[in-house]
Amino acid sequence: LWAASIGAPGSVTLLDPTRDWWVGIRDLPEKFGITFDAAALAKVPVQMIVGDADLETWEITHAQGSTHWMPGANDAGQTRPERLRTLCRSFEEAGVRVRFDLLPGVAHERDAVLDPVKDFLAQALKERRNAS
Repeated sequence: LWAASIGAPGSVTLLDPTRDWWVGIRDLPEKFGITFDAAALAKVPVQMIVGDADLETWEITHAQGSTHWMPGANDAGQTRPERLRTLCRSFEEAGVRVRFDLLPGVAHERDAVLDPVKDFLAQALKERRNAS
């Protein structure tokens, strides 16, 4: 993995060792047979991108009793920008450098984020090639 761009997630998994997956990472070994490797993730350039008008909550709020509900399911924030900011802080606390792009006037629109994502990936690839 040479770069990652995370765009407007409705649900986020925080790098929180005190909470079970999917809200956190405490039980990764039991669920998936792996442990979280912060040092490996810190080597990956990460972009997080969301529009500041991406504020609809009807499809991202987990109601108790719903398929994906668990304690803490909505703790990262109400909206996609709030949840992505929380995820960004979680990554940064784990030592990951994150480029956070908040696009003015953009709702949940894939086409509106393509250019910044392409720019990020092109820059990450250029840096990777220059480091070789």
